[in-house]
Amino acid sequence: MRIIPGNTKVQIEIFKGVTLWDLLVGAIAGIMLALIVVSTLPFKAVFAVIHIFISILLLARIDKEPTYLYLLHIIRHFGIGRAYNRIDSDEKLYAIKGKDPNEVDLDEIFTKPEPEEEETPVETKAERKERLKREKEEYKQDTKLLKSKKLTKEEEDAIWLKRAKQSQENKNKKKEASKKKSKKKQTWFDMEDLSAFTGIKDGYIEYGSKYYGVPLEITSVEFRFFSEFRRSNTIENGVGSILRSLKADYCANIVKIERPVSYGHHLHLEYTKLDELRASFEAGFISEEELKARIAIVYDRIYELKAYQNQSRVVIPYYYIVLFDSDKKQLDNDVEMAIDSLRQGEIPARRLDDKEIAIFLKYTNDIDFKEEDIENVDPEYYAKWAMPETVEFTPRQTVINGIMTHNFRVVSFPTIVNDAWLASLMTYPSTKVVVKARPMDSGKAINAIDKSLSELRAKVSTAKTDSEAIEASAHLDTLQFLLSSLQGENETLLDVNIYITAYDPLGTNENPKIADLQKGSLRSYISNMKKVVRRFWHEAGFRLNNMEFNQAMSFIGSQVSGYDPMSKDGRGIPSNSVAACYPWVFPHIMDENGIKLGTSESVPVFVDFFTRNSERVNSYMVIVGK
Repeated sequence: MRIIPGNTKVQIEIFKGVTLWDLLVGAIAGIMLALIVVSTLPFKAVFAVIHIFISILLLARIDKEPTYLYLLHIIRHFGIGRAYNRIDSDEKLYAIKGKDPNEVDLDEIFTKPEPEEEETPVETKAERKERLKREKEEYKQDTKLLKSKKLTKEEEDAIWLKRAKQSQENKNKKKEASKKKSKKKQTWFDMEDLSAFTGIKDGYIEYGSKYYGVPLEITSVEFRFFSEFRRSNTIENGVGSILRSLKADYCANIVKIERPVSYGHHLHLEYTKLDELRASFEAGFISEEELKARIAIVYDRIYELKAYQNQSRVVIPYYYIVLFDSDKKQLDNDVEMAIDSLRQGEIPARRLDDKEIAIFLKYTNDIDFKEEDIENVDPEYYAKWAMPETVEFTPRQTVINGIMTHNFRVVSFPTIVNDAWLASLMTYPSTKVVVKARPMDSGKAINAIDKSLSELRAKVSTAKTDSEAIEASAHLDTLQFLLSSLQGENETLLDVNIYITAYDPLGTNENPKIADLQKGSLRSYISNMKKVVRRFWHEAGFRLNNMEFNQAMSFIGSQVSGYDPMSKDGRGIPSNSVAACYPWVFPHIMDENGIKLGTSESVPVFVDFFTRNSERVNSYMVIVGK
């Protein structure tokens, strides 16, 4: 069991439920009211009443946040760029692959205007009124015909087909008009102004000239079968050791993305088996009849693997830890120490090369592309290729590459959690999860906890209801436990934010303001995606903020970078409790040289019975069925 303490940044209350900021806003409102009262404005009494009403609304709270902060989010949303696109699309990057820069005008290629779409006439109000009137008359006539007993089956089907076509045409017209209206109002900014990373070179993600990042791909292990000692070793000496060694300059990222599984290696093995069978036949070890029978079996597996590789692609979670530093040498040392720590914790990890980094970064925002496309991109343009092509911010959603996404930030945690406490939550389909953790200075953390403890003791003594007293007392106990562990144990306090991005292809298709999906999405089509994700996390004891009018901050926070735009609002959590969030639970078996035996939760299972390691010391196979 792990403890997640209550908020270490308890706001100081001047009065019951009134913070210092509330008092400041109230004082400003009072001064403005006094100016209205002493002024010579006509109808000043009316203005005073309106001002009092607005002031009360500003000080009211929505989801535990004062309305004046919500108003600031609205002002910021409309004050920043809300639409970004990448001038150099994937097709343009593929077009310049391998060409001599001296012979190609790259600026001309990147800024080449897209072909203008053919203008379709938009009907006027009078035309629309006339059309609706005509359709209404036709509808009445068709209704009369449908009630007639003389109507044949073919005529009835024709009427219903006509109605269906007419309904679809009206929807398309409405969608087209909405698209044209949004295009006219939309101002697009360069994606490079929004993207955190600027380059990929020599195994590093470059963030301007400020700092660098290195992602480590983590392989899942059978954590559920570990003993209690092995679990503690994996958490405290593996991931925990990495988190305790972090520097306060940048946030470490624990990232879960979704990506299709590549079965290219297994396909190669099957073709190798064909060559081996032919060699055995030529050497006289097997007969022609045996050769044909075995080749038929191998080809069955090849066709199945090709289907998984192309049409029925299998999408599963992948996990990464990303470290950052402004000094490459120091970052290399940190990465080597991290790999050693993970190895001691029985967690296989590896550093990615430039191509793998570009593919990883592209998967953080997109999934509908082929990894082999990177072979058509010059290395100097890997970063451009990895950026999303379009990002649009609306008050409640963010549209990334034409797909609607719902963005959340965790604002409340359960007090007691088990090991791998984010395992089931991170594996939820069609979501990306980014955990950002920044170490807090030990002295400042202890001072903040001391102030919070004083405030909580006052809350316990002045609570008017038993529920308030119990809540404040439980919060007090967790902070006292945290203070004790910080002062007496090898523990570090981390500022943690968890960002969730839920991709909603079904909602995209149903929204007339969003362009139709240009490519078939590999993500799961889940109805009421936003509500389902909120409920799923809520049932696990977490509370999510919808980030309304704060979508830009949520998008920036969910990107792979050492910057957390909402670090001041993060939850202080001990390093070992943060380390225990990692979902080591093994979701599927896919041995490198294995053969497919079946599926588990729609994921193909490949088992190599000749593998020998600390976990597999012998080979037994039992087939149970009926």
